[in-house]
Amino acid sequence: MLAFLHLSEKSAASRFTVYRDVMQHDPPTRAVFEEILHDETFHMNYTLTQLARVEPKRQRRHLWRARLSRLWKAYLRVATGLAGILGSMLLTIQYFVLLPPFAWLAKRAARRELSGWTIVSPGASESLDRQY
Repeated sequence: MLAFLHLSEKSAASRFTVYRDVMQHDPPTRAVFEEILHDETFHMNYTLTQLARVEPKRQRRHLWRARLSRLWKAYLRVATGLAGILGSMLLTIQYFVLLPPFAWLAKRAARRELSGWTIVSPGASESLDRQY
């Protein structure tokens, strides 16, 4: 858990560094971002220190595991989005390419059928008297 917190604080610190650098023309806003950056840096160092205190030998392993977990979750988000796009494309292609020939064949078969009621001969309906 501390590894995830450390990486989150590190990410936030890098974002607030960018925000602070962008706000050079607005000193009051820059000062706010500078203060937040100071807090984020403290949190980042604190979580890393606590991780080193709790798991001194496996500290790096926990950090790498947290990084790989983030990478895996990002991959899953991208794969889900890509699957949604590909699924939509495939269904659209099926609708406009595969469905029209079947509709045409159904219309063609409907033109060959006689319209209205079809009289059934008396001998053909004997099988309807019982189930088997």
